[in-house]
Amino acid sequence: MENLTRNNSPFSLKVSVHAWRKIEDVKKSIDTLNLNNDYQLTLGQIAQKHYMSKSMISKTFRLRFNISIHQYIIQLRMERAKSLLAGNSALSICKVAETLGYSICSNFSRDFKKYTGMLPLELSKKANMAENGVEEINSNPIV
Repeated sequence: MENLTRNNSPFSLKVSVHAWRKIEDVKKSIDTLNLNNDYQLTLGQIAQKHYMSKSMISKTFRLRFNISIHQYIIQLRMERAKSLLAGNSALSICKVAETLGYSICSNFSRDFKKYTGMLPLELSKKANMAENGVEEINSNPIV
């Protein structure tokens, strides 16, 4: 059985060619669920669907794509959140969070800030101001 490893990886894991190829299918499944706005997936469900263990999926995904599967899913959610917040000022932050599979609004805000560097409300306000043709005013006084 041929094994693959990635140089400079924090993992010394060797994976089979079969697992390496199956992880592409895992990523495609996640991308498809994201396109269909299905954010309620769990690692256990993904593992069961692809007949792989959770640990093998996690380790192989990180090795193959240089990002954890959890971080990849959050990245997809945050990109979707940015488009929802920028494109629809009528949506509340908590409604966006709920749409993206977050049951706790503050968890969504925390992830959003970590990913984008700003709070969801800040992006929403900026998008709303741009939509109404209002320029952002610098709130720092000139001394």
